[in-house]
Amino acid sequence: MNIKDRHNGNILIDSSGHIIHIDFGFFLTNSPGSISFETSPFKLTTEYIDILDGMNSSIFSYFKSLMIKGFYELRKHVKEILLPLEIAQNCSFPCFSGSKSGIIEIENKINRFKTEIDSIKIVEDLIEQSENNWRTVQYDNFQKITNNINS
Repeated sequence: MNIKDRHNGNILIDSSGHIIHIDFGFFLTNSPGSISFETSPFKLTTEYIDILDGMNSSIFSYFKSLMIKGFYELRKHVKEILLPLEIAQNCSFPCFSGSKSGIIEIENKINRFKTEIDSIKIVEDLIEQSENNWRTVQYDNFQKITNNINS
């Protein structure tokens, strides 16, 4: 879905404990300076893999099955997902500049998941591309340095 730039400054937790991502620039293909820092489909660093007990664990298999089901469900609801973006595309917020192409890109990504078999193959490919992606790791290091975060 292209949700990136996941450092703590872009994450909120509401009073019920829901995690909310608040920076939609990357989501709509807008990145700082129009430079695409992160090229992996999603963040799957060593830390996340360790939390899931390794890539060969039953927990990781469960994670993968939830991703497959989730992407298949996305396809069922693509119109409802895109409607708020289509309504907002003419507003003046920077994250919506050029959002028409971002909406088309999101729709194309979601529509790739035509069947459960398609979803399985695509999710496996997304996981492979994301696993410890070099650019994601380097971008995290950059965020740590520029935000003065000590590991």
